[in-house]
Amino acid sequence: MEQISMLKTKNGWTPLHYAANNNSKETAEILISNGADINAKDKDEATPLHWVANNNSKETAEILISNGADINAKDKDEATPLHYAARDNSKETAEILISNGADINAKDKDEATPLHWAARDNSKETAEILISNGADLNAKDKDEATPLHCAANNNSKETAEILISNGADINAKDEDGCTPLHYAARI
Repeated sequence: MEQISMLKTKNGWTPLHYAANNNSKETAEILISNGADINAKDKDEATPLHWVANNNSKETAEILISNGADINAKDKDEATPLHYAARDNSKETAEILISNGADINAKDKDEATPLHWAARDNSKETAEILISNGADLNAKDKDEATPLHCAANNNSKETAEILISNGADINAKDEDGCTPLHYAARI
């Protein structure tokens, strides 16, 4: 039933995007079994898996992945579902994505990794998962800021503590020569 994938809103959402966003596991299964495009992209090029990660919909994530969802699909800003999970502290979904091969150090258009996103939004639990699975603590974005810079800039104290206790470079400098302490002092 190719028609299911052709049903799109003005924002490009298919019925599967809605099912994913609302953690409607049964609806997702029905749509997929009737030919819904598992990797359909909305106007922002986000797939249903991006929206599942955004809302920590563990069971729906498992269904999408087992039916061939692209784990490392990129939206218009080159963010992957793992970026979304990191931003929204979707711990269980992050674990599922990582265990199914998500690129833990994927970079978005600003060269930020999921750990940058977790640090920026004080997603402590997801940051811990990313770190325990080998995320680069000192990855640099386009401005040469590390996740610790992001945590300091956004007053994400708990995540900053996790980064430091796991060996993040407290003396790392961004393109302007600022350390995370410079960022923290601006808050």
